[in-house]
Amino acid sequence: MSLTFHRNYSATNVFFMPPPDVQMESAILGVDPLIRGMIRKRMHVSLRPDDAARENQDALDLYGDIWVELYRKLRNEPESVGDLPRYAARLTQNRFSDYLRKRYPVRHSLATSLRYLVEKTPAYALWEVSGETRCGFSAWQHRNFEVASSTRLAIIAADPAALGPDIPRSRDAMKRRDWTRLLDAIFHHLEAPAEWDELVKLVARITGAVDVPMAEPVESMPSRGLSPYERTRVREVLWRLWPAIQTLDARWRAAFLLNPPLGCEIDVFVENGIATIRAIGSLLEFSRQQFENLWRELPLDDGLRERAQGLASHELQFSFLWRFLPIRDALIGLLIDRTPQQVIALRRLARERLAESVGRARP
Repeated sequence: MSLTFHRNYSATNVFFMPPPDVQMESAILGVDPLIRGMIRKRMHVSLRPDDAARENQDALDLYGDIWVELYRKLRNEPESVGDLPRYAARLTQNRFSDYLRKRYPVRHSLATSLRYLVEKTPAYALWEVSGETRCGFSAWQHRNFEVASSTRLAIIAADPAALGPDIPRSRDAMKRRDWTRLLDAIFHHLEAPAEWDELVKLVARITGAVDVPMAEPVESMPSRGLSPYERTRVREVLWRLWPAIQTLDARWRAAFLLNPPLGCEIDVFVENGIATIRAIGSLLEFSRQQFENLWRELPLDDGLRERAQGLASHELQFSFLWRFLPIRDALIGLLIDRTPQQVIALRRLARERLAESVGRARP
């Protein structure tokens, strides 16, 4: 699946060719199941925006970063991508490795040392099967072996003594021969290759290569009020930002405006006289059916829901919606026919494009 994106339009094709941003979004959507599947499997997360687990929130950030990086590559160097699914899989694996290095430095150091040992020892091999890296005895590489299940590895992790009484357990005191004895014992016990990340996790558990949990961020002190000069600078940025928002694809606009990134609340445009509520509503262009979907899904009591459903004009309907903003990504996804995870990614893309536009507009 190779891609060519058209940077220029002629008078004859401008009405028939989707804008480049839409082309790139469609291309990324094509490999989105692959990206989400790899992240879910490697990080053991749900990727649901309402899942507040630290690892899941990290995974959502990683997912958004991969979307933005793919977008940049497809826009700036499409010829270097080649086969998009293969490129996306490699990019996801690389960014996952970067995440592990930062989040789990001890385990990442172990993985690096273990990979070096495996690659330099003829008895072992690493190989790829359907985008999954497996490790085992070299003799298994070209046979049709099923990979050992994560449950089987978890059983060993819970009771390493099952590998034998003399298995080395202290990472700091282990020599090369100790590492090969440990790998031999694991593979003989499994009688099957292991998925690489699962194997590293098991060896880390056995040898005590444990990372100290990262401290949660300390809540920042309340910010002081803006000076007149700072307020003027904020207004200048907002004046440049608003026209740029109007040029975004409709789905990108909805993802950005209905649940803006932290520090860019939608009401700042109204409070600073940049745009009215009516102008923002007109820009979102919701249909009557979309409003009906909103009234059905928003947590309204029967009286408010009946009142909302009785509003006749688009302006009145959006003014009513205004008091409930921001709304959840799951609901935004319902409006624009995207998953909640894709809504997060589209918001990241919108922020990327807006940052570029504001930068170009700076005097």
